[in-house]
Amino acid sequence: MHVNSWISKRTFRLPTSIETLVIGVTVVVVILLMIPSVKWASSGSLRVPVRVTVVDGKTPKPISGAKVAVFRGTQERVTEPSGGDWQTTNGTGSVEVDYEFETGASSERPVSLVHLDRVSVAAQAEGYEGKVVRVREVWQPPDEIRASGEIVVLVGLMPKE
Repeated sequence: MHVNSWISKRTFRLPTSIETLVIGVTVVVVILLMIPSVKWASSGSLRVPVRVTVVDGKTPKPISGAKVAVFRGTQERVTEPSGGDWQTTNGTGSVEVDYEFETGASSERPVSLVHLDRVSVAAQAEGYEGKVVRVREVWQPPDEIRASGEIVVLVGLMPKE
């Protein structure tokens, strides 16, 4: 048998419309799976009062006249925070600071959250060791913060030896 005669005797049929549709959909799905997912991010802000209460770390008594600053970032020790204004606690050891927190969402975390972990409170008082604490270690949804009306931060200062 000659090769050309073998090829000419072999018949190929065209795919049916259903088979063509299945092949087409499969090709499209494979192509879509090869394209990386779209990355997106959004940002905003939420202004909310931060109520800072400074107490004696040994006796839990409020410290009147303590200096407090709320600022973006973290520090190892108390220094003049950039962008933070020092305010003084009242007779109950408290002061309210109006602060604008960053918010954000992304393709990996599509729910908007307030970035509380990026903001710190510095406190110092005469006769006490200064201290810097984060407002929170976690992020929170803006609705939860709006519902509470304020963010409360308690700072305990240890007396100098």
